[in-house]
Amino acid sequence: MLQTCLIPRYDAYGESPEDWSRFLNKACKGSSKAPDDILDGASLAYMVALTGDETAPETMLLDNYHATFRRAFPLHPPIKSLQEFHDVALGAKWIPHAFTVSPSARNPASHYCGVWGRAPVDWTNLMNDAMLLCLESWSADHCLKCEDESQLGSTYDSRIVVATMLYLCLTWPRT
Repeated sequence: MLQTCLIPRYDAYGESPEDWSRFLNKACKGSSKAPDDILDGASLAYMVALTGDETAPETMLLDNYHATFRRAFPLHPPIKSLQEFHDVALGAKWIPHAFTVSPSARNPASHYCGVWGRAPVDWTNLMNDAMLLCLESWSADHCLKCEDESQLGSTYDSRIVVATMLYLCLTWPRT
């Protein structure tokens, strides 16, 4: 698990780690920088950390990586409750300050789609609902599905983008 606010990024392009506050801000606005720059770089860094191979992003077949990912992904979340999830996020500085968690979604999923060009979504609602999504749908396949959906160029979904990053941060391999 990542226990820092710094999000590792694949450094083939000289990318330095990104800060969670910037990522969350971009996701709340619906900015393409959240999935295309920050999440994509983190996904590739995760691939390197999981495989131990600096060249994996350029050389490993995606099917082979997905099989490796599925084998390594924990069957159960490393946290037991939404409140514990919040506390981990707060301790790692993935969120700027504490908020009251809600055991049900604060907004419908559609609220987080196509945010760019309208008022940003509230970060507490976004984090609450993304954390819920992770806990309720915990599986390697759901994480991979979220990652695919956040990069397909379909309707931008801030909740999926943040949930993907949460999955990665919660399961980050020890290096």
